[in-house]
Amino acid sequence: MGIRDRHKDNMLIKDNTTFVHIDFGYLFNEKTWFDAPSLAIPGGLKTKLESKGKWEEFKNLMADAYLLLRRNSGMISNICLKLFKGISPTEVVENQLYTAFQMFKTSEDMAWKDFKDSIDRDLTSLQKKLKDVVHKIESQSN
Repeated sequence: MGIRDRHKDNMLIKDNTTFVHIDFGYLFNEKTWFDAPSLAIPGGLKTKLESKGKWEEFKNLMADAYLLLRRNSGMISNICLKLFKGISPTEVVENQLYTAFQMFKTSEDMAWKDFKDSIDRDLTSLQKKLKDVVHKIESQSN
């Protein structure tokens, strides 16, 4: 959805059941000096879900949730435009949400499939692996 700087240091699991993103310093696709793919899922989460035979179900649920957001993209865009008025330019907010919700695709099925495919693609990308290494080195030096 255009929230960047997603890596495992900016995610936590609360009460051993609730997955929470933290640190929202980079919005509407504004990138850090070196960024991970826009859809970041910790490899450990995938491993855990696979061990329980739940990985495909998880991806389907994520894609279903994405479609719900896409169906409500007009309302979400209006809310974001009001919330970020004076903080982010209107064109940036509109363009990012239009792209994130794949509104240029006429078929929900196509948007659902593309989103689901991006889960595995982003999870195994070299960009994500490098971002994880950079953060590991930075956390060891602090």
